[in-house]
Amino acid sequence: MKTSEKKPQLAIVVGTRPEVIRFAPIIKALEKYTDVSIDILHTGQHYSQDMSQIFFDELHVKPPSINLGVGSLEPAHQVANIIVGCADYFISTKPEMVCIWGDTNSSLGAALAANKLKIRVCHIEAGCRSFDYRMSEEYNRILIDHLADILFPLAANDARNLTREKVPGRIVQAGDPLLDVFIENTKQLPKNRLRKKLGLLHTKYCLLTLHRAENTDDKEILSTILKKVGALKSHVVLFPMHPRTKKMLTEFGLLPLIDNDRFKIVQPLSYLELLEVLLAADFVITDSGGLQKEAFFASKPCLTLRKSTEWTDTVKLGVNLLTDPQSLTQTTQVISVNKLNLMKNRFARLKATPYGKGNAAQAIAKVIHQACFRTNTQSD
Repeated sequence: MKTSEKKPQLAIVVGTRPEVIRFAPIIKALEKYTDVSIDILHTGQHYSQDMSQIFFDELHVKPPSINLGVGSLEPAHQVANIIVGCADYFISTKPEMVCIWGDTNSSLGAALAANKLKIRVCHIEAGCRSFDYRMSEEYNRILIDHLADILFPLAANDARNLTREKVPGRIVQAGDPLLDVFIENTKQLPKNRLRKKLGLLHTKYCLLTLHRAENTDDKEILSTILKKVGALKSHVVLFPMHPRTKKMLTEFGLLPLIDNDRFKIVQPLSYLELLEVLLAADFVITDSGGLQKEAFFASKPCLTLRKSTEWTDTVKLGVNLLTDPQSLTQTTQVISVNKLNLMKNRFARLKATPYGKGNAAQAIAKVIHQACFRTNTQSD
């Protein structure tokens, strides 16, 4: 490409904390190509400092060119605002390709805006299916996959889902960039800094995260979860509290349930802080999609507070146990006594993982770069 020619532009759209973390190694890999221009658009779906900007800083990712500031809205209005905001920005910047991750409203809105403007869409984390159609994310995944021109499933099972659905785009299986992030950052973690600060250096604890609407927006369900997790006598429960969960606990008058020595309540953690406490935890209890994967990478047994998960490989391998709040008492007793050791032993016997070897970002960036450059050349 001649120096006088305009570089093809890539638009990378993020809106939530997990998307920033997962895109970080891909952005860094793409930045090595000097013949493309990278533009980051933040929708503002996660809009607090704790849930967004800190992760750009910590992972050394350049700041977004624009933040749409959509914030917390009713889902239909949130998606509508994201579509309009992305469309306006794409019209003004004219990217060759829009890159999105996963199943959020931000990703769906960006994909729809790009499709209507005849801009190619690249979808990373394609093909995930929980087959639980009560989840709005399941519809988001399916719609995005059928809009995408290039699809990157993270595991073979996800690729098979795409083949069965006969998606029109090109399928490229390259592994999971989140594993790249995990490997890179665990090498440089400060040793025991946060655990010492929290008084957990010599304490057995599990890590709890809780934020999904089906668990937090119903008083009885939220109360059941906290009562039964708090009944664990063998471990302290380290609980980084999501803003949504804190809001609902306050509204329901349930804060006394966690005001005891069974719980160690902390503010939302940065990514590196989360890795530090995860690596020293005995096991994980979560309703988060991202933490299920990070627990798997850290070889930590995971109890998932959902009736379904998109990470079916971890369940099939016997290291991620699905449960719902009503069966939580029995399940936590099992995981504390027998299941915990069984799941640890299964980790020890794993010879290969479904998510690659930690070099996915380079492979994905190479495909994106080639596709973007070819598109630019053909349009001249």
